[in-house]
Amino acid sequence: MKNLLFDFNKLGPADAGVKKAVQQFGRAGSRVAQAEAVAGIKRTSGISYRELSLTFADSQRVVLRIKQSGDIWQVLLNGTVVPVRNQDDHVAAVAEIAKAMDAGRQKFQRRLAAIKVKPPAGIRTAAPKMEQVLTQRRDTLKEAIAEVREEIDRVRASNTAPAATTPAAPVAPVAREAWELPMDAWIEQKLTTGRYAERYAANATSRQLRAKELENEWHNALFERAKVARIANDVLDDFVKRHGDTQLRARFRGSYATGIEGYRIREFRGLQE
Repeated sequence: MKNLLFDFNKLGPADAGVKKAVQQFGRAGSRVAQAEAVAGIKRTSGISYRELSLTFADSQRVVLRIKQSGDIWQVLLNGTVVPVRNQDDHVAAVAEIAKAMDAGRQKFQRRLAAIKVKPPAGIRTAAPKMEQVLTQRRDTLKEAIAEVREEIDRVRASNTAPAATTPAAPVAPVAREAWELPMDAWIEQKLTTGRYAERYAANATSRQLRAKELENEWHNALFERAKVARIANDVLDDFVKRHGDTQLRARFRGSYATGIEGYRIREFRGLQE
């Protein structure tokens, strides 16, 4: 990214290069919540550099390692070095990093949810109760991972299976996406049709924990959908019912505006609650 230069000695939010980088990420659909320079000069493989940390609205973090010449030497996404193909075009490079953030967002948020949070000073938590809660969360995360692996196995099997020589078995109903169903209906679908449906039916605590995680997944799926296509009216009606029309307009702006294009609340469409 040779045409995106930073002031090595005055690296910080006021630097013109930093402002330009923040602006380019915003145009790519990834809003920077905080930009800060990491104190001190580091050295690796004979290269001296400083680090610029960019924290985004979804809590993901990009670190740009800046050489003394002012150009970017290396990029880290959530602590992992990511290769950047478009080294000579900073606009394309920023779009490339933003795409990597979008692709790994759900995985990052699941990992973030699994992090143990230390209670504030003065708050006491009964050890047996905390152990039970953490055990349930661990089991829920294991189930989510198992579901993903099962889906991967199904995709691989469909790509390698020989042509069927016997009549196919009846096709199960196709699961509907989050942007096609109101939140409660989509969560119910996920809880009753997945691999662990029987367990969720028998264990209210596991069901409740998984349902809470699915609430976040439903909201995230709406924002992802909004970047490329319109969301169904009944889903938007559900969002308005939960958060209000003002929040809908405030949150689905800019790169998310496509998701609510032409939408009017139920009352204005002449429908009865």
